[in-house]
Amino acid sequence: MLSVMNMLSLLIGFSLLATPAEAKKVRKGQPDGFVAFYVAGVIGGESTNVLILTNKEEDIMVPITVNESAAMSISLRNHRKRFERPLTHDLIDSVVGLLGGEIVEVRIDELIDGAYTASIDVKHKRRVHTLDARASDAVALALGRQLPVYVADAVLEATAMVEPEPEDEVVIRL
Repeated sequence: MLSVMNMLSLLIGFSLLATPAEAKKVRKGQPDGFVAFYVAGVIGGESTNVLILTNKEEDIMVPITVNESAAMSISLRNHRKRFERPLTHDLIDSVVGLLGGEIVEVRIDELIDGAYTASIDVKHKRRVHTLDARASDAVALALGRQLPVYVADAVLEATAMVEPEPEDEVVIRL
């Protein structure tokens, strides 16, 4: 019988052995059509948790609804704290590292029927393999590596909340 670690090694090992069409060379810098965002925090309510991403200037926010376990993991990682036992994202980070991989980029690609789609680029032996992911998982893994989360321009157009411009100053002459 295979242990959980052996099964994960096999599964991740196979996913890192992508065909040449799936593998690409390492790219440096911000991808075209994307903007770098960072985690501002997680707002928790009685029934909903909202992850808030913000750009460097902190004038654009992207809200993403996340489940309770993702909210906890993202919150802990954002404050560089750990739970007493490894959470799922901690385990994924460990497995990727033990197999010689490295998470190098995270993107939120689309918003389809109210759900965000994301991609995680894993570098393995000088090649980058793109994995499909939930946005919350991608963000949690980006935090673990202290990476920005690149958000597609189309996603920003559909969901971004922009800080309003201050009204023109009114001057009253006496």
